[in-house]
Amino acid sequence: MSWYSYITLPIICLTAVKCKTVRPYSNEEGPSFLRIDSKYELSSFDTLQVISYNIEYGLESEAVSYWLKDTLDTNQGFVIFLQELDEQDFSLIAEQLSANYIYHPISYEPKYDKNFGNGIVSNLTIMNTDKILLDETKLNGRKRSATYAQVSWGKQIIHTYSIHLETMVMSRKKRINQLRSLVSNINSIQKNEAIILAGDFNCISYDMRQKYRQALLKAELTEITQSIGPTLYLPLKIPARTDLVFSRGLKALHCIRSQPNKDWSDHAAVFSLLTTDH
Repeated sequence: MSWYSYITLPIICLTAVKCKTVRPYSNEEGPSFLRIDSKYELSSFDTLQVISYNIEYGLESEAVSYWLKDTLDTNQGFVIFLQELDEQDFSLIAEQLSANYIYHPISYEPKYDKNFGNGIVSNLTIMNTDKILLDETKLNGRKRSATYAQVSWGKQIIHTYSIHLETMVMSRKKRINQLRSLVSNINSIQKNEAIILAGDFNCISYDMRQKYRQALLKAELTEITQSIGPTLYLPLKIPARTDLVFSRGLKALHCIRSQPNKDWSDHAAVFSLLTTDH
C-alpha cells in the first residue's frame, strides 16, 4: 500500500460517515441567492484582486469578513471565490465589503443546520449567473457544482467560476470527469474572452494537480498558484496544495497564500493580483 493510500483511506472513511445524511440540491435552477446593487460598481482601475478561500462550513465567516476588509483595497476591483458557506455567510461578507454576490448551495448539511456551497463576491458588476452541475455523484446523492458569473472590468467582461471538487472519497477518474464536465462549459466561451477559475480542487497529490492542469490546458487555462506552497495540512501535518487559481487572458503580477488560521478554517486563503494580458 502506498503512502497516498495510508493517508487517504482514513479520510475517505471519515468523510463517508460525515456526509451520509446530506440533503442534495441536484436541480440546476435552484436554490440561488444574490445581491446586485449598481451603487457598488466601479468604473475603471489598473489591477484586479482575486482571493480564493474555503472557510470550512462558514463557522467563522464574520471574523473572515473583517480580515477581508483589512486585506483588500476596496477602492480597486476585487473578485472573491468562496467555498463551504451558506447564504447568510455570503450576505454578511458582501455587506462588510459593500459588494455584490452570487451563491448557489449544492446541499443542506444537517450537522451544522445550514446550506453548503460555493459562490462569488465582487465589487464589480455581476451579470449572467449560473449554477453548473458537475458530472459524477456520490453514494449519498450529493453532486458538486461550480458557481458562474460574468463580471464587468471596465469595458472587459471576465467569466468567473468558483469551484469545489469532490474529496478523495471519490475515485480519481470520477473527479477528473467532474473537471472535464466544467471544461465543456468553458469551451463554449469565445477564445478572446478572459476567464478566472478558482476554488478548492481537493487535490492532495502532485499527480492529481498535474491531471487537473492537463484537463484545463485544453481550455487554454493556466495555473497561477504553482509557487505558493501548501494551503492545507492533512493528518500527520502532511502539506497539500488544494486551493488553486487558473486564468486565461489575464496576467498574474503576484500570487501568495495567507498564513493558515485554524480558528477559521483548515485551509489558507490564496491572494492573486491580476492585470490585463495586453
